[in-house]
Amino acid sequence: MTDLAAEFSRAPGRPVSYVDVPAQRWEAQLPNLGMPPHVAQHIATMARLHRDNRYDRTADGVARVTGTPAQSVEAFVAARRDFYLG
Repeated sequence: MTDLAAEFSRAPGRPVSYVDVPAQRWEAQLPNLGMPPHVAQHIATMARLHRDNRYDRTADGVARVTGTPAQSVEAFVAARRDFYLG
């Protein structure tokens, strides 16, 4: 995640850092966000899979569904620079 934050930082030219929040503390906040319990559970499950490196691979799903190749984080942020800089 530190590398992802560094890539995110390059597009707007502002520092973005990763803060490792303990899973239990992060998951305990999900019910306070107003989403249905099944959505909160799904997000918690995805976060656990991410922590276990289950998403640490390249896939072509975006291109297959949209017909457009996926972008790098830096390219995505650069295309939406005004959004991220406010």
